[in-house]
Amino acid sequence: MSPADINPWLSTVLSTIAIGGFAWSHLTSGSAKALKELGDLKKALAEDNRKFLEEHKLQHEAIVARFQLVETKVLMIEGELRHLPDSAATHRLEMAVEQLNGKIGMLDERLKPVDALGRRLQEFLVRQAEKNGT
Repeated sequence: MSPADINPWLSTVLSTIAIGGFAWSHLTSGSAKALKELGDLKKALAEDNRKFLEEHKLQHEAIVARFQLVETKVLMIEGELRHLPDSAATHRLEMAVEQLNGKIGMLDERLKPVDALGRRLQEFLVRQAEKNGT
């Protein structure tokens, strides 16, 4: 092949390479900008995520502290409730109080004559003192 035969093919290939290079640079020039924007967006998201995690870490710690406080109080209350009587013991106490009320009522009735005797004796002694003292 002679250089004259190669020349049209060579110019076609070189033109195709030039057009391809132009098209490639035109098409990829936006991708560099997009890559830079993606990098900036990635940095911004990482910063927002860090701030979000810091804020929520503080909130989480506050919630955990409150939960532990409530848990401590519940355990204290449970400890105090163990000392209280159950329903059967409460019923037995009620029955014992009723028995005591009955016995006190009976004693009240038995002491009424003693009270009356004491009053009469006091009246007698006052009359005796008036007779002797007047």
